[in-house]
Amino acid sequence: MQVQKDKNVSMVTKIRQDRTIFFVALACGLLAIILLISYINKKEKQFGSKITIWVAAVDILKGQVFSNENIVEREILQKFEQPYAIRQDQKVSILGKKAKETILKGQQILGNLVEFEPGLETLSSDLLEGENERAISIPVDEISGVAGYIAPGDRVDIMAIYVVPGKEQNTFSTKLKTILQCITVLKVGYNREETSYTPGFGQKPGPQYDKEYTSVTLKVTAKEAELLTIAENAGRLKLLLRNPDDIKFLEDTDPKDLNVLFQIEKELTKARRDRVVRIFKSGERK
Repeated sequence: MQVQKDKNVSMVTKIRQDRTIFFVALACGLLAIILLISYINKKEKQFGSKITIWVAAVDILKGQVFSNENIVEREILQKFEQPYAIRQDQKVSILGKKAKETILKGQQILGNLVEFEPGLETLSSDLLEGENERAISIPVDEISGVAGYIAPGDRVDIMAIYVVPGKEQNTFSTKLKTILQCITVLKVGYNREETSYTPGFGQKPGPQYDKEYTSVTLKVTAKEAELLTIAENAGRLKLLLRNPDDIKFLEDTDPKDLNVLFQIEKELTKARRDRVVRIFKSGERK
């Protein structure tokens, strides 16, 4: 009788232990789910939610027609979406249309690279309603325009170079300042024409373009347009091309002159050395 009683107690204890283990495992599972949801929400805030866009399935040459055979869907984080990217539900708007420029395999299909019917494509439609956006064109040359490598959809910083009177009579000093950052390029003022050529050492075969242009049209706010106009008339402007995924803003944009350059030269050299070492070790040499 005592043996049976001990068995019953042992069974009850085992059931309680199993139940405890079950609830502990359930609690751990729920905690893991909560942590996972928190992590996903954090990443979505950092990089944006996932979206589906259209990219080139093969190299699409200038003048070729977009079709189901040469475009493919790709899911990306919203942070990496380029301006005017064609999203999943906009496919019908580009099918049967021609490419204004050559789009390499894997590149995003951008609306400003699609040749729409005359009258349907207007620059004003690229400006967001309610954001007080404006389009403004500024003159550039080979040097200030990054040697012709700026294209629609790129982002640039704008540096102003101007001369101010010195402290002594008849003396002047040159200053520079980054006045605008992360500005989207709407258009470049030239007509890209494909030319045939023989690839040289280190060059890729494919169409090449005439990179000469004398103006760039930018998307800015009304206030930024005023600032840009003042800076253009007061001195010279230089464009700095950004990585398309780089949307960070520099905090130190105070005016600089030659004296400041001498003061920070050692700091810049050290920062460049550390950066080169870091990139070399990470295997991302460029």
